[in-house]
Amino acid sequence: MSKVHRISCRLTDAEKEEFDKKVNKSNLSQSGFVRHCLFNPDLIVVAAPPKKLSIKRSSYFFTAKQVTTLIN
Repeated sequence: MSKVHRISCRLTDAEKEEFDKKVNKSNLSQSGFVRHCLFNPDLIVVAAPPKKLSIKRSSYFFTAKQVTTLIN
């Protein structure tokens, strides 16, 4: 099967260093390492929390303060 699609991402210096360490340890190419990580049958995908809160941050802190006051 021909590989025609390319995926890219940005990494911090620390993330790139960690990525390179793992690639070197795996004895795979960078592409092979990413494919192995993505398509490994033992991979467990956990959903990340939503990027935005459904309520405003100020409302959350106000509510948390109210709850704390009520508990104490």
